[in-house]
Parts: sequence; structure tokens; C-alpha cells
Amino acid sequence: MRFRPAPHVPLAKRHIRVLSRYAQGDNGNEAARALGLKPTQVYDATSACSRHLGVSSRCALVHAAYLLGVVPRPGLAPTALPTTGRRAVDDDATAVLELLAMGMTHQQGAEHLQLGLTAWWLRITSLQQATEAVSTHHLITIGWQHGVLGPTHVHMTGNVTLTPAAHLTAFDAALPAPRPQLASPTSRAEERR
Repeated sequence: MRFRPAPHVPLAKRHIRVLSRYAQGDNGNEAARALGLKPTQVYDATSACSRHLGVSSRCALVHAAYLLGVVPRPGLAPTALPTTGRRAVDDDATAVLELLAMGMTHQQGAEHLQLGLTAWWLRITSLQQATEAVSTHHLITIGWQHGVLGPTHVHMTGNVTLTPAAHLTAFDAALPAPRPQLASPTSRAEERR
């Protein structure tokens, strides 16, 4: 499979405003109300952003928007990601956020972690409650705020590789030391070997 960099050409202002609302956790209707748009306009903007950035889920859209500098990145929180109080959930928290950021569907994420869908949803719901995230895609913003996600988490979906825009290098220097890139995640079975 061949990868090509995603274009770093600007999106329309309306598209960026919609992505900003998603980063704040809004759903389509909430974004439409906040921006004074019709829900169909938000849907069209979301589709255009998905095509432009080469990703499909709202989680991946928010992550790509931060990665490419389309939407201003959130400031780093002074604390670690809040724990849920459930060890199994907390042990998988980073992996869940990384898989969501990569644009995996819920089924793919569950299979990757060798979980059932109920266990996958328990992890997402528990993370949302612990972090006070208002939606699944808002978890991506919280992941960036707590340094769990960042510019080292590069999308590799379809035939597109998203890499940080050149003007973001100064910001990246202020981040904690990069963690290993999650370009093609290993499953738990592969980790045990």
C-alpha cells in the first residue's frame, strides 16, 4: 500500500469552525446551533473535511485537525489523565484513545484489543465519565490536553498519511518527550509473544 501526505492547503473558514465545535465535543446539531448553520450545512462541511483530511470518524477528524494545525491545539493540562477507578479500563485508556484517534470503528477497536463491544463501550463510557468528556470525539481533545495524544500519533488510514504541518515544530518542542508512534498498532496477542 502506498501512502501520500495529506495536502496542507487551507480548509474553508466554515469547515474550520465546524471542526472547532467538534473539538469542543459538539454533535452535528449542537455545532449547527452554535454556528448559526443548518444541520445539513454542518453535515456537508463534515463530509468535505473528511475528504480533505482523508479520515472518516469525528474522532479522527478532531485528531487530524490538531495534528495539521487546522484547529488550535489545546494547552497541556498540569495533571495526568484522570483514572476511572477500574484497572482494566485504566490499563487500556491510552490504547483506546490512540485507536479512536486513528479512526478505527468501534468494532475494529474492540477486535484490536480483543474485547467484546460491550467491554469496548465500557472503556469509552468510563473514560468519558472520568474526564467529563461530553462525547467520544471530545475524548480526543482531552487526550491532547493530557499528553496522551500528540504529534507523534500520525494517521495512516486509507491511502493518506497525515504529518504535522511544518509551522508546528515550535509547538512540538514544548510537548513532553514523544512516545512511540502508533502507526500500525499491535494486538494484545502480538504483545504477549
